[in-house]
Amino acid sequence: MKTKTKYRKYLKRTVLAMAVILAVGLFYVGDFQTAYGVPAEYNITAAANNNNYGTVTGAGVYATPYDVNLVATPKTGCRFVNWTEGTTVVSTNSAFSFVASVDRILVANFATIDTPVITSAVSGGYESAKITWGKVAGAYLYDVSLATSTTGVYQKIGSTDKNTYLASDLTTGKTYYFKITANCAAGTTLTYSKPSAYKAVTPMPATPVAKAASASYTTIKVSWAKIAGATSYKVYRATSSKGTYTALGTTSVQYYNNTKVTTGKPITTKSLPIVQ
Repeated sequence: MKTKTKYRKYLKRTVLAMAVILAVGLFYVGDFQTAYGVPAEYNITAAANNNNYGTVTGAGVYATPYDVNLVATPKTGCRFVNWTEGTTVVSTNSAFSFVASVDRILVANFATIDTPVITSAVSGGYESAKITWGKVAGAYLYDVSLATSTTGVYQKIGSTDKNTYLASDLTTGKTYYFKITANCAAGTTLTYSKPSAYKAVTPMPATPVAKAASASYTTIKVSWAKIAGATSYKVYRATSSKGTYTALGTTSVQYYNNTKVTTGKPITTKSLPIVQ
């Protein structure tokens, strides 16, 4: 009888001890990974704001403390903008890495690349043209292309990280047609805008600024600064600023003596540079 009583007491103590152990184990189940070295798992969700604009890789279930490596890749004609979590921007790099420690929902934001707009296209001198355009959001480089006709084949002649370009080694008096393309980069992925509408430019020498002074009672001396590229100058004269100009002659120097003028009668002169 005593043996049975002792056994029952032992059995009760054993069951109670097991219950306490189970309770303690359940109580610490949230810290089980820390207590026993088993890594926790976290859901990392990542998607594009528009699947037509780009793709995302790297989402999934990760165990801490492993690194998460998300990569956003824009599609043709689009650019990467940033990563957001809720309304917070968490990275502006297309490759976003972090250590998994909590569940996260991330969005890779993409946008279409704006087409550049040429705002100015003017002669830069007798053999050059200066092209200026508006900056494009996200662009790190611009390609400049030209053709010799509106329907011709456009050839890339250079690139710049500015929004202006001076095209050189052109032919005086010949019309060229320019287009600009914006370049964007996301990691090693390059994407491009559509080419801009063309702008036409004809390189011309600069306009001389003539000065006239009386050299004698029958002679007017006309002078001007040297014009880059000019090999000679053609001089014209009229009897009023709005009158009809007639050619007087050509000179290779920066002055011209207009002789046989009438004393006291006003005249107007101008010079035109000639490039050969």
